[in-house]
Amino acid sequence: MKVLVFSLSKLFGGFISQKIAEKGVEIQTVNLQDILRDWNPQRIFKELLYPFLKAHILHFVYAPVKGIHFLLFLLGVLLRKKIIVQWIGSDVLEARKRSLKIFSIIISRLTSVHVSVSPWLADEIQRYLKIRSLILPIVPPDINVLSKIRIQRKFSRCLLAYISSPKEFFTYSGDVIIELAKRLPDYRFCVMGINMEEVKRIISNEVPENIIFLGKVPRRIVIKFYEKIPILLRINRHDGLPNMVLEALAMAMHVVTTLPIPNCHGVRLDNPDSIINAIKSIKTPLNNDGRKYVLQKYDPNKLYARYVQLYQVLLRE
Repeated sequence: MKVLVFSLSKLFGGFISQKIAEKGVEIQTVNLQDILRDWNPQRIFKELLYPFLKAHILHFVYAPVKGIHFLLFLLGVLLRKKIIVQWIGSDVLEARKRSLKIFSIIISRLTSVHVSVSPWLADEIQRYLKIRSLILPIVPPDINVLSKIRIQRKFSRCLLAYISSPKEFFTYSGDVIIELAKRLPDYRFCVMGINMEEVKRIISNEVPENIIFLGKVPRRIVIKFYEKIPILLRINRHDGLPNMVLEALAMAMHVVTTLPIPNCHGVRLDNPDSIINAIKSIKTPLNNDGRKYVLQKYDPNKLYARYVQLYQVLLRE
């Protein structure tokens, strides 16, 4: 069995490949942006075309509704490959655009099996795109390791948040996070992903002194933040299943989020008071129930075994 994974995120593709390779499956991840950046024919053949032709299963981690991903999808259909399309979040918003409707219809009809990373995403693509999907999360392979780290943090009025890029500032509710910082002057907000210069180019309002934008942060430092900060704030306007939430729960953090995840503090984005009340209600340094839950629900060994089962079923059809 040979599987080729196409992923826009090195992180997601790496997570899947690492755990499934451990189970004896010949699997390779392709990041097209990297391969096509220098347009080296030898590299394109070696890392893309040759594995593509040899693969029995093409696994798209992100719906291939446009560009070269869509062309590769069509080529896979013509070559009678088994094709998995895994919806992760932002691709649902892309597919719902009127300009991409025909491509979404083609994807919906010609895919061997659709997969969503969360129940709410599965509901969304069924409601708007009429696509039924299995639910298979993508989780960090080291959730088990994080869940066993001894956490000795003390409670502090400090929150951790994340904004992936300036382009995604409003999707990640950067404007709301700044407003919350203004209304909670005795709390400190640490926001990873973008820096202060990028923020100032996006908004004209004054940024309060109790919020700091850290820019890109290496993963080893992110883990240190998890160890020290008691609260994660994840209030995106649209989301799949954030690895950051799972990691935070594994590190016994309290999570304030708009997502319907157990052992988190559920809030509504259209009700800032609900967010503020949720933050103020947190008085303890550890969320031990959240830690137990994420280990039981999102055990990577059990989850990625289900991926292997899916591959096996597809090849028998």
